[in-house]
Amino acid sequence: MTHHLYHYTGNQIEQLFQEGVVPLIKNLHQDDPFTQSVFLIQGRGMERWLQQQLSQTFGCWLGGQFLLPQNFFDQLTSQLNTQLNHYSLQRNVIRWQLEQLLRTPDFTEDPLLHPLLTGEGVDKRRFQLAEQIANLFDQYQIFRPDWLDQWEQGNNPHPSPHAHWQMRLWQALNLKPHRGKLWQQLIHQLNQSPPPELPSQVFVFGISFMPPLMLQTLEALSRHLPIHIFTLSPTSSFWADLPSKKARESMLTQTQTLNEIELSYHPLLLALGRQGAHFQHLLLETQITQTFEKFTPPQPNCLLTQLQQDLEQNTQPTPSKTPLTPNILFHRCHTPLREIEVLRDRILALLKTDPNLSLNDIVVMSPNLNDYRPYIETLFAQIPHTLADRTLETDAPALKLLNHWLQLIQSRLNWDEVFDFLYQPEVQNCLKLTPQQLETYYHILIEQGQIRWGLAGTDHKNHWQDGLQRILLGAIMQTPDLWQNQAPVTALEGKAIHQLTPILQLFEKITQWQQLSQSEQPLTQWTQHLKALTDFFYQDAPERQPLDDAIETLISEVELTDNPTFSLQTLSSWAQTLGSEHRNSAGFLSSGITFCDLLPMRAIPIQVAFLIGMNDRSYPRPRTTPNFDLLNQNFRIGDRDPRSEDRYTFLELLLSVRQRLEILWQGLSADKNEPQPPAQVILELMAALKPHLDIDSLTLSHKAYPFHSAYFDKNTPKLQGQWPQDFTTCQALQTPSSIPPLWQ
Repeated sequence: MTHHLYHYTGNQIEQLFQEGVVPLIKNLHQDDPFTQSVFLIQGRGMERWLQQQLSQTFGCWLGGQFLLPQNFFDQLTSQLNTQLNHYSLQRNVIRWQLEQLLRTPDFTEDPLLHPLLTGEGVDKRRFQLAEQIANLFDQYQIFRPDWLDQWEQGNNPHPSPHAHWQMRLWQALNLKPHRGKLWQQLIHQLNQSPPPELPSQVFVFGISFMPPLMLQTLEALSRHLPIHIFTLSPTSSFWADLPSKKARESMLTQTQTLNEIELSYHPLLLALGRQGAHFQHLLLETQITQTFEKFTPPQPNCLLTQLQQDLEQNTQPTPSKTPLTPNILFHRCHTPLREIEVLRDRILALLKTDPNLSLNDIVVMSPNLNDYRPYIETLFAQIPHTLADRTLETDAPALKLLNHWLQLIQSRLNWDEVFDFLYQPEVQNCLKLTPQQLETYYHILIEQGQIRWGLAGTDHKNHWQDGLQRILLGAIMQTPDLWQNQAPVTALEGKAIHQLTPILQLFEKITQWQQLSQSEQPLTQWTQHLKALTDFFYQDAPERQPLDDAIETLISEVELTDNPTFSLQTLSSWAQTLGSEHRNSAGFLSSGITFCDLLPMRAIPIQVAFLIGMNDRSYPRPRTTPNFDLLNQNFRIGDRDPRSEDRYTFLELLLSVRQRLEILWQGLSADKNEPQPPAQVILELMAALKPHLDIDSLTLSHKAYPFHSAYFDKNTPKLQGQWPQDFTTCQALQTPSSIPPLWQ
């Protein structure tokens, strides 16, 4: 049976769409206008862009189904009465089984694990270790199923000493069949016969990475229907053999060979293209029926297109023969706040100079957008914008409150820690407190009651229990005389005592939880108290829903473990993982300026792109991997490498920007005004641009505040202030004041 697997590659994603997707859909809909086309995409941003393009092309579009690859394969296997991702194989479930196994002497007495599984804070370390191992086992099932098969037979193929205890752990889990085996069974079934219901064709669009098992599954599926894979490629030349950094380092003694290799590739392709080259290599090993190349050499009329042309031709950058418009700029700022202020001024300046540019054409990306959300929400309040990539952790204050609560319970209950907790908006709303009431509490409890730290105790008299008792005693006694060796505090009188009701209720709950923290509790006990805590803070408010869902998820995750008990430290470690991986990209390309994270596989055409937060060591994002990660010690083409993913994401961004790219980072120290380097990928970009234009002419060093006179001076045209309030402040500062200074 022949394969029907087609590969389309090019350097412009919109050209791949117009010359690849559109003709195929037109031919398909000529026979049946109601046929559904299935698109496999890696994110909702690509889905939204495809929907917009399809609607613009066909006038109306209702015939598409957009699925993540895993969801598509799950649908496929459901027709074959099997599952690829059984609940018992999910890492969040496995971590609790691992947490229980790591308590047994077989592992606590292992020389390599003993330092992690003994001593103070062992409960927290054990859960974190179980989480890391669960993540590794999740990857082993997809990328090293052959290892797991040998482990199950008692053979250890890896020489690392950490492989021995990992093999014993895997055998103790007894997860048969594992996900890798299920994928292999699916491939075997597809090679034999098709599922009962299949789409007419499948488009794999804009995906720059796919595990080998998924590619093999698509290859088997292509026996029964056409599958079209569309990938963005920076160059039309062959680059699947791109040497890795490690390979180049091994050639340092062979100067001539190393120079020949470095001259054979564009420097950015060498520095950033490793993941893309590996994916090209995997595609070459796949039985592709036919490959279609859709490359368009950019016309170098500006710096950006010159860079894209150099990449497309895979040539070394050389000085341009014609002047280039400098549409790649670099901005040094002092603080994150200044970055957003400069960003706002630059966007307003561009909108003023280009009437054809709209807010929808502008995308702002950052390695970590959460660091900038407060400034964006404030400074762009009057400018239409959307914040994409909101995590459940960001949008669910109830989960934040739970984390802060568990941290508070484990603390010394210093007065400032308690007030930090009370000053959180979510806590104020739940307890119906106002800032004025909190100021009153500070005056009563801290200044007059002399409360300092600790819930109770005999070593000092400045703990919360003693302080609250003395305040209550002062409210009911007529005289300030000692009573049972306690000095009443007459801060409240009569009915005013009801002001302390929220504090007294809160400390009643704190006392209850601190008693729980003294020993391990069964799951039923913890969930009962978690539900009571939710009722205490939220009652019937809808904001409690994420916390209710988290509790139910905890119950379902742990129910496969035999009656576990765990400590407050373990519960707190679990709470810190809530919501961090559930990302909502609903706001991507919806309306106004789009703010989003700099994430892989978002190679959509962008007219104007701004990058913020590109500081030294911020991108590629710093990631720590455990020293027992066997994948790092035995790399294979097709393995995930987060740092290579980040680098390739930056390369795809350079290919996708059409009009202008501007990059901001904290390039000036706030205290000494000294230059600070940007991220490594920015330095590599600067080096690639240097033969075309002087980097100093492309780099702007901004002032420490937006109302500096330089922003409104004709002699400094590169610094353009746009915000009216900043100009008003600048004018006021330039006008001599008739009011004498305070020190005169």
